[in-house]
Amino acid sequence: MLSPDQARIAAGLPTPDVWPGLSADEREYRAQVLDRIAQRVAADGVRVSVPSPDRGSQFMPFAALKGYEEVIAEVENGKS
Repeated sequence: MLSPDQARIAAGLPTPDVWPGLSADEREYRAQVLDRIAQRVAADGVRVSVPSPDRGSQFMPFAALKGYEEVIAEVENGKS
């Protein structure tokens, strides 16, 4: 298991200092969000996107849209 500091580095998390001009409240809020992300990464590890051949199926509801098939054909033929 990673320490919170190791998790911050592994996940590439910034510090609130990268956003100049934040109010104190916004800086504190972002620090809390980043801390929660670091805790999750420390507990579960860094999540990695895994390509899936079925990923496009989530877009099938768009098939009812006019012109959908033509757009898909253009993308498949490299005309996007």
